[in-house]
Parts: sequence; C-alpha cells; structure tokens
Amino acid sequence: MALVANGYALGGENALLGAALAALLGGNAIVMARANAGSFRDLMAAQFKSERAAEELELRVEERTAQLAVATRRAQAANRAKSIFLANMSHELRTPLNAVIGYAEIVQEDLESGETERSSADLGRIRNAANHLLAMITEVLDFSRIEAGKMELAPEAFDLTMLLNASADDVRLTAEKNNSVISVKVAPSVANIYADQMRVRQCVLNLMSNAAKFTHDGEIVVEAGPCRIDGEPGVAIVVRDTGKGIAPDDLKRLFRPFVQVDNTKTRKHDGAGLGLVITRRLARAMGGNVVAESAPGRGSIFTLYLRSTPMAAKQAA
Repeated sequence: MALVANGYALGGENALLGAALAALLGGNAIVMARANAGSFRDLMAAQFKSERAAEELELRVEERTAQLAVATRRAQAANRAKSIFLANMSHELRTPLNAVIGYAEIVQEDLESGETERSSADLGRIRNAANHLLAMITEVLDFSRIEAGKMELAPEAFDLTMLLNASADDVRLTAEKNNSVISVKVAPSVANIYADQMRVRQCVLNLMSNAAKFTHDGEIVVEAGPCRIDGEPGVAIVVRDTGKGIAPDDLKRLFRPFVQVDNTKTRKHDGAGLGLVITRRLARAMGGNVVAESAPGRGSIFTLYLRSTPMAAKQAA
C-alpha cells in the first residue's frame, strides 16, 4: 500500500513538475514571440521592399530595352538613309562629271581637226556641268561643316529687298522653263536687316529654287514682313508656290539629313537633297527657323524666320 501510496505520491509530483515545465516553456514561447515580433515585421517589410525593388527594376529594364529597340531601329533607318543617299550621290556626281569629261574630249578633237564651230556651245555645256557639280559638292561640304560645328557666321547690315530680288532673278530662268512666274514683295519695315548676308542668300535661294523646280504652269510669290522671335524683332520670308504639293508623310521627312522625298534613281530632280536641312540649320544658327506647310494639289508654303537686329556671331549647329 505504501508503494502504491508512494507511487501515487510520485505520480502526483511528476504531474506537478510536468505542468510547471509546460507552463515555463509556454511562457518562454510567448516571451520569445513577443521579442521577435518586431524583427518579424521588419523581415516581412524588407521582403516586401525587396520584391517591390525587383519589380521596379524589371520595369526599368523593360523600358530601357524598349528604348534601345527604338534607338536601334532609328540607327538602322539612318544607316539605310545614308546608304541610299550615297548611292544617289554617286550617280548625281558622275552625271555632270561625265559631261565635263565628254565635252572636253569633243572640244579637244574639234581643236585638233580645226572644226571649232561647235566648240563654244560645248564649252558652255562644260561650264554648266562644272557649276552644277560644284554646287552639289559645296552643299555636301557645307553640311559637313555644320555637323562639325565649324561654320562661322558673319552678321552685317544689308538690303533685304535687293537680296530677295537678286535671288529671284537667279531662279527666274528655271521658273520660266516650267512656264511659271515669280514675284517679290517686301514690307518697308524690313527692307534692311542685320544677319549673315551670304547665308541668308543661301537659305532664300534653296527655298526659291525648290519652288521653281516643282512648280509647273503656276506662280511663286516671295513675301517678307515683320515678325517677333522670342520677343525680339524679326523678319518672316515666305516662299509660296502653286506646285503639286507634298504628302503628309513626306512633309515630316523634309528636314531630315540624308533623306530625300524621291530617293529613286529615276527621280526627275537632281541634287544632293541637303538644301532644306542646311537651310533649317543655318536659320536656327542665326536665331530663326524654317517651317513648311503643304498638301497634295494645294502647293507649298515655306517660311524662313530670321532675326532682323544684331546678334552675337555663333557657329551653326
């Protein structure tokens, strides 16, 4: 009985000891849970922050990848445009050069044979072809200087009316060949301006020449009037024609380097195709700009904006 009693006594003690141990362990677990509650929340917050950063990084990578794809396509398009441009230029340069060589050989043969009746006309053809070749080479070199930032401007006061009339006279023969007329109107308030006279003439001639080339049985009107450029006095030179006009998609590409509206080898009009690009960059270098408006069948309007007062000489860019 004692053993039993002792057994019962011992069993009771063990139960009390187990209960006490369980209570102690449970209390420790609660204490540890409370102690680690802050670090657990920090861990979850850090994990959430890491996941969010990873998502943002993934988005940035996707954006940069898309930007790189766009840049790559643009670079490829620019390279294609340059290749087409160079192919066309090789043809454009060879044509007048072949004319110079061919007619020079004819003149030489005529001189050797003593039959020089046609030599004068042939020499005229040589001169025209050489001038045409020089104009294209000059255009390419001008563009190269602008791209390299090496073209200096020399502003001076000059008679705008005289410059516009002289430029119109230079392209009048082309206009008359296309059965078109050209006229010039200048507001008295802008008869005299201050800018780089040679470069203004280059810009104006580019715009007038294009109008004369692409206008048949029509009219080209050149008008100059006052305007404001960034609050400063300026002049707007408008070249308006009644030609066939330009399609919207082609209009967007007019001022892009190495891009020509008609870049096929069978195109009707020759040239390097850099005239408008050079014109816009020169205009911007002189503190102005060039804009174009056109629609098929409705002609074209090119407006050259120039400052009319002195500004510091700067490089074309």
